[in-house]
Amino acid sequence: TMVGTVVRGTLSLPGLGSMGRGVNLQDSNVTGQRSAFELRSCLVTDNFEAGLVVGGSDGTVESTVVRNTRAEPASGWFGRGVVVQFNALTLAAATSTIRSSVVEGNQEVGILAAGAEVLVESTHVRDTRPRDADGEFGDGLAVVQFGAPSSLRVEHGLIETSGRGGLVSFSGVVELGSSRLSCNVIDLNGETVSEQPFVFTDLGNNECGCSSDSMCRVLSSKLVPPDPSTIE
Repeated sequence: TMVGTVVRGTLSLPGLGSMGRGVNLQDSNVTGQRSAFELRSCLVTDNFEAGLVVGGSDGTVESTVVRNTRAEPASGWFGRGVVVQFNALTLAAATSTIRSSVVEGNQEVGILAAGAEVLVESTHVRDTRPRDADGEFGDGLAVVQFGAPSSLRVEHGLIETSGRGGLVSFSGVVELGSSRLSCNVIDLNGETVSEQPFVFTDLGNNECGCSSDSMCRVLSSKLVPPDPSTIE
């Protein structure tokens, strides 16, 4: 458990310009033993590649700010806020609950669920930008089918000013309730990957668009999913 801690400015690998994550949690590639971790009342800021990664393990994030993650210097890729992901080496899915937190000013994707089960409650995701290298991506939240079924449940969320999609599913399962999606380029988007359909379930009381009376509609805009992060 990490409480009341600031994680700032983790450096990339010398001479390689890669990695530089703020917090990294994963299962053992040797024994398969899962890790469990709680991050409460923390600030994770100005790191490289990803602010927080949960790989093949179980993480809880509460009352925490994850912001301003930078792209890897070598590639100009990544810069993600929170990544919850299947470990392809141990074949272990990941889980995470993110509650009463702020994820802001990150690149590519604010919160990524890839081969993972993620619950997001009372959390503000804003100002997710496309990556530096080529201006690709920029999704507030994304759920991607990768190695295991992926699901994302969002309740009482605020997702705004994303550079591409506010909430995007790539053959994942999304449940959305009592949430506001505001002034994203595309508020809701679903894409079928490898003939696996995406699923959106409206739990009610959702609002979309820059005006409060806009209805929520799921588009299919031929978006490309973000690549999984490296778990090693």
